[in-house]
Amino acid sequence: MATQEEEAPVKKFKGGHKQYACLIDTCNHIARVWSDAREHMRQHGYKGKPVLKASAEKANLINPIPDPMPNEQFRGNLLSPHPPSERELVGVVRAYYDTGKDTFGHRKNVISKAVKPMYGNFAFSAFGFGIFQEFAARHGLEMHISYHKVLRGCVKVHKKRNRKRKRNAMVNA
Repeated sequence: MATQEEEAPVKKFKGGHKQYACLIDTCNHIARVWSDAREHMRQHGYKGKPVLKASAEKANLINPIPDPMPNEQFRGNLLSPHPPSERELVGVVRAYYDTGKDTFGHRKNVISKAVKPMYGNFAFSAFGFGIFQEFAARHGLEMHISYHKVLRGCVKVHKKRNRKRKRNAMVNA
């Protein structure tokens, strides 16, 4: 039978927390650096070897770190003051295409060389316009098939031809 006062669920420690608490039961000291927390515990008479995970969990109970907003699509990494519109992205892509040769080697880098330096390093789909291939097709931007995919297709064709030749040679021999 559950009691009326249930404890709030405790968040499990996840790596990357940047706060550590003193492991002495009566102390609520929090440090941002693990070595500072260890030094504090040593100076205040903590017995034994301090455990980083336990210290981080206690610090999280004392001073919880808020989870990032789940709907925040750019996670604070957007370099421009506002997300671009679809029209702005089309302009950026076309401008990049116009700067270089009409080659696969130039066009395959459009996201890493034009979009990410201007808006930030995250998936293209975070803009809300689908994946880049769909976006490019919708706006009539020429897309190149990956060279490796083309090459793999050619290799498969050549392997089939070679198998047929070997079979024919064995039958005719």
